[in-house]
Amino acid sequence: MELKKNLNYQNYCDVYDKLAKYIDLLYPHKEYSSLSGIPDLLEESFRNNEEIKIIDLCCGTGRGLHIFKENKKIKLYGVDCSEKMLERAKQNIPNGNFEKCLLPDEDIPFKEKFHCAILVSATIQEFAPNDREKIYKKVWDLLYNGGYFICDVLSPEKEEYYALVKKVIKKDNETSIFIYYRESLSKEKARQHVFLIKKQPGKDWSLQHFVLEHFVLDIAGLSEELTRAGFSKLKIWPRDSGLIIARKYIQDLFIK
Repeated sequence: MELKKNLNYQNYCDVYDKLAKYIDLLYPHKEYSSLSGIPDLLEESFRNNEEIKIIDLCCGTGRGLHIFKENKKIKLYGVDCSEKMLERAKQNIPNGNFEKCLLPDEDIPFKEKFHCAILVSATIQEFAPNDREKIYKKVWDLLYNGGYFICDVLSPEKEEYYALVKKVIKKDNETSIFIYYRESLSKEKARQHVFLIKKQPGKDWSLQHFVLEHFVLDIAGLSEELTRAGFSKLKIWPRDSGLIIARKYIQDLFIK
């Protein structure tokens, strides 16, 4: 078996470029069930607006935006650090606007203001605490007053946080086996392991091992960070989940 292994923490962009073609096969359901009800919330909150603009800050293949896809009033935007992920997002959400952006260091490449920004699939936990502060500041600046920031975490108290997951994909005469789990390093940090084992026609099995940082953050910690960043009217959605709806609200300013 050919072995490609690197136990140093790897660049997320490079890893997701390598994994992009498998993501939609790993997660065949097109949208996040946790976002159910969000389109109605936005419609009600901005019912006087001709259009509602939403941006996914780490959009991947577009799964976070899929639930809004058929709503003609909602205009969709997404950024990601992986060009391969963005290629698939453009295929999955052809009416979306997608650009490459490496958060938190690069500026959002859109000049528009937004009514809602989302950062789901526990993506915020891929960023160190000081980088999360920079992201919250960027989100605050790009939102209209009254705009929403929807973000989630996977708490280490949840059984699935440290669970070992195995998935097998068979397509085009190629068999791919994914194994991933998180290893606890400290109260603040975990190590995320992803193994990709492949068997292609006429070739031996090959193994790639990706290692990524994952920062421990629970719903209480996320709430505290968002409050410090100036967000208010925090709501856990749905109840007892890891998803928070936060709102940028400045008194005496109208929602545009």
